[in-house]
Amino acid sequence: SILKDAAAAIYGFRAAGGVVLITQKKGNKGGTAKVNINGYQGWQNLTRFPELANAAQYTRGLVEAAQNENKDPNAVYTPQELEKWQMGTEPGYKSYDYYDMIIRKNIPQRYINANMTGGSDKSNYFLSVGHLTQDAMIKDFNYKRTNLQANMEATVLEGLTIGTQISGRHEGTQDVGLPGGDGYFSSILAMFKNRPTVAPYANDNPKYPNHTNDFAYNPAVFDRDIAGYKDNKYLAGNVNLFAPIKQNLVFLLKELCRTTIPIINLMVSSILMMYIALKTMNIKLQEAHVLDGVMIPIGILFRARRNS
Repeated sequence: SILKDAAAAIYGFRAAGGVVLITQKKGNKGGTAKVNINGYQGWQNLTRFPELANAAQYTRGLVEAAQNENKDPNAVYTPQELEKWQMGTEPGYKSYDYYDMIIRKNIPQRYINANMTGGSDKSNYFLSVGHLTQDAMIKDFNYKRTNLQANMEATVLEGLTIGTQISGRHEGTQDVGLPGGDGYFSSILAMFKNRPTVAPYANDNPKYPNHTNDFAYNPAVFDRDIAGYKDNKYLAGNVNLFAPIKQNLVFLLKELCRTTIPIINLMVSSILMMYIALKTMNIKLQEAHVLDGVMIPIGILFRARRNS
């Protein structure tokens, strides 16, 4: 929902242009507990990609380019050599497809989520956990994410509801330590840097990477055990406590101070602190209906990041 002008004034000077309020999912009061499980499984492929030249096309293009520049094409390839490249059957005249070496096909991606909703006459809750796993179309790259969400709300007294919104996210990426800082982009760039006439392995032996046009971009070394790795882990969490007030604040505080429930005492202390802060800043408040209908939030946010 969108608040504009005077309706957004209660959120301070930063809300001069308006406020957008986002309401998250929550359970229904008085509803029975419901558990939902859903997910999907998919497979990834590139829909389109430039078709790379094979050895026959590449060598013929070099010869034709030399002719167009009025140069001697025999200085590039003799007719006999060019014919061998066109046939591609003799040793040393084989064509290499770097696209097939780097890009994998039908790579899985899956997601699963389980959530539970419910409530009583005076409370409701929504709990959710989800997990995403996505392998990359390039070997040794992947992404994983786990999300947690808990929304709870309870009516403590007539005119006062307290609640919390708790969310957390844990992400992890695996990346091969290729040049340029972005291993995924470097892998794609390698397809254009290498020539179809040069083998990635010396004598086609997979134990010995060949010195290609640019050795750092030779797919033969695109392995975590050879080039190293760059993994990232990211953890973020957010805790919000809120208390929409629909009664005179002073009356509610007197009622709440009589309770011995710790969480309610915490909420009362927080409201009192905000009330004192508002009074200290000389913000004009109506004596009879102080902060009527205002949501008082208390937020705790944490983030952590670890690179390896």
